[in-house]
Amino acid sequence: MPHARPLKSAGVPAVADPDDAIAAPLPALDPARSWSYERHCTAIVESSSDAIIGQSLDGAVLSWNPAAERLFGYSEGEMRGQPVDRMVPVDRMAEERQLLERVARGERVATFETVRRSKSGRLVNVSVTASPILGARGEPIGSSKIVRDITERFRVQRAIWMQDNFDTLTGLPKRGHFGATLDEIVERSRSSGQRLAVLHIDLDRFKQINGTLGRGRGDQLIAAAAARIRNALRPADSAARLGGDEFGVALTPLPSDDEIDEVGRRVLEALAEPFKIDAEDVFISCSIGVAKYPDDGASADELIRLAEMAMNDVKRAGGNGILHVTPNMAELAQRRMKLTADLRRAVELGQLFLVYQPIVDLRTAIVRKCEALLRWRHPEYGIVGPVQFIPLAEEAGLITGIGDWVFRTATEQNKIWRRRFGDDFQVSINMSPLQLLDSVTFAADWIADLSRRGGDAANTVIEITESMMVNPSTTTASQLRALRLAGFQIAIDDFGTGYSCLSNLNRLELNYLKIDQSFVRNLSNGGKDLALCKAIVAMAKALGLSVVAEGVETFEAHRLLQEIGCDYAQGYLYGRPLEVPNLESSWSDSWNTPDWRRDMLPDLAGLAPTAGGASVPSISTRVEPVDAPSQAVTNR
Repeated sequence: MPHARPLKSAGVPAVADPDDAIAAPLPALDPARSWSYERHCTAIVESSSDAIIGQSLDGAVLSWNPAAERLFGYSEGEMRGQPVDRMVPVDRMAEERQLLERVARGERVATFETVRRSKSGRLVNVSVTASPILGARGEPIGSSKIVRDITERFRVQRAIWMQDNFDTLTGLPKRGHFGATLDEIVERSRSSGQRLAVLHIDLDRFKQINGTLGRGRGDQLIAAAAARIRNALRPADSAARLGGDEFGVALTPLPSDDEIDEVGRRVLEALAEPFKIDAEDVFISCSIGVAKYPDDGASADELIRLAEMAMNDVKRAGGNGILHVTPNMAELAQRRMKLTADLRRAVELGQLFLVYQPIVDLRTAIVRKCEALLRWRHPEYGIVGPVQFIPLAEEAGLITGIGDWVFRTATEQNKIWRRRFGDDFQVSINMSPLQLLDSVTFAADWIADLSRRGGDAANTVIEITESMMVNPSTTTASQLRALRLAGFQIAIDDFGTGYSCLSNLNRLELNYLKIDQSFVRNLSNGGKDLALCKAIVAMAKALGLSVVAEGVETFEAHRLLQEIGCDYAQGYLYGRPLEVPNLESSWSDSWNTPDWRRDMLPDLAGLAPTAGGASVPSISTRVEPVDAPSQAVTNR
């Protein structure tokens, strides 16, 4: 390899230590010592791992060491006497001119990082230090540059930065990077007077679906959902993964509310299409909250927080929708935070209690079961319904402990009722999907607990939501099967409103279907709801399942359900949910009352003895004729 030829001035080499500029000529040396010193410096330059380049003040290359050849791909012969412009990208030309100007004034240019171009056209990240070469009278006559390849350091830094700021699964920015970018957009909007919108998107029921699919396939679903969200946006919009199954979107410049809703609708429709995960169709939906600048918030954090509040309201309403921030949303969020904090001690303080609603055997008009329904007597807000606090318990990880309390309390109460009303009397208990997902020993724990307390599993009906039937995981199915083998009975609640896979009705070994009240409330002869109820009853009978109709409010609905062969019914027609003393008093007052049977329910039977001869409660006379609005039934 050709040797570098350092530029000399009065016997002084052109390059010395990179951190020490040549500020003045060295004293004259005798020829022998000068020759030895020159040889020493030349050896240092040629063996250096850094590129060392000597230039004239007009930029021509005067010396070019082997490391420079390796870094840039040009030989010394190709570069000597040539300007370095061929290695300087167009956008860095001014930087190179300024560097030579400073050196010409005698300044040392401290290390800075920049980009240069190799002979192959590859851009190289480098650090550069430049010092003046001084003539015999101390005047600058050239430049000595030390150029170090920092490409690997940049690669590592870039990888770390990408890992910190971008989600590896979806390729989208993470929450922190999204927030920082959104802050910049807000500042620009503040200066320009433009408006923007933030969407907070959360996949509905993802925790249950992820528990069913397993983590690997759950990740596939997240990645596919992210791609669909991105494709549903406008070109100028940006998306991010905020964490888990949550995504953020910035719409800028802000379109009209109609256009915001149009983007939201495209996202909803994109996610509603089935996902093919390992040859299996998976269905999801999403909840979307919208916050606008400057209407709703003045900072990125505030906009994201408010959009999340709106999204949570959509989720609490059943999901699969879009909602804009409303003025009272912050106040409601504060209330939810307080409820969540108070809920942590509600069991300990005895604030939770159960009410029971009778379930009537339509063949005999006898109450054969009761459904246990949870309520919260809050010291400040009064009676709080499950629609308000069960989602909070699930979000806060409290649902398993609360569910265990409900199980113990309801089954202990039923031991008393079995002695009074007969051995076959049952109590139904609602189970959250998260109870099965949170603990692999859930079924075994309940079975062992009931056995220790002398209870009978056959008298306990566990009601699960229809959403649990969507691709049930092996764990979920095995736990339900363990409960069935132990004698517990299983019911699907609110049947007909979700995404049931009908094949799972048989695979999960169910006992009951509960027809959702939305099909029963307005039941009438010749109506579509009656046709749907008739179809559900026929299907259930073919599968060997019993049917319970919820939300019965009228005598006509009662009669029609009898005619189509429905087995059981519950609703305000028979009795409102009541605490134990009031419920038992209702039953006692109405037992074997001929006037009540004739005037209130002339087509129903009265009391009937059980096989063991014990009294069985009939329907409550304390319930007034139903004139309450239908939505009250949702407070079951």
